[in-house]
Amino acid sequence: MNNKQLFLGVILSLALFSSCEHSVERTYILDNQSDHTLALDFFSIYYKDKSVTQVRNVTLNPGKSWELEFSQAKRTGIGVFEVFEADSISIVFDNVKFQSYAYVEDVDRNILSNESYLIEDNGDTYRYVFTKEDYENAEPIGEGG
Repeated sequence: MNNKQLFLGVILSLALFSSCEHSVERTYILDNQSDHTLALDFFSIYYKDKSVTQVRNVTLNPGKSWELEFSQAKRTGIGVFEVFEADSISIVFDNVKFQSYAYVEDVDRNILSNESYLIEDNGDTYRYVFTKEDYENAEPIGEGG
């Protein structure tokens, strides 16, 4: 193999490798369409040393939304837990009811699962809508949890 063939091989390999990686840019929106004020606490649990870190907290009044811009070079899909840097979320409705979600839960509706989001703008916007049903399905504080 001469130098010209080697150079062409390296260029083709780099082009192929770089085509496998792409930049993902998304907007994640948490949209409160319920009649209740929501307090969302995002946590990251480190199982190795059993520590829990609160990553962020967000308060959403009725009819309001919160947006998070996300951009990352990735070869595969993006999980919501990566975007929020959290593997569990606790939601309190009006200091009366609560609901919690974990990344590993297999439930029909999970704020940490892309499948629970409305996908808009050709996949650039992911919207999670809190509804009256979310409040109705939440557990009363002080009972059952």
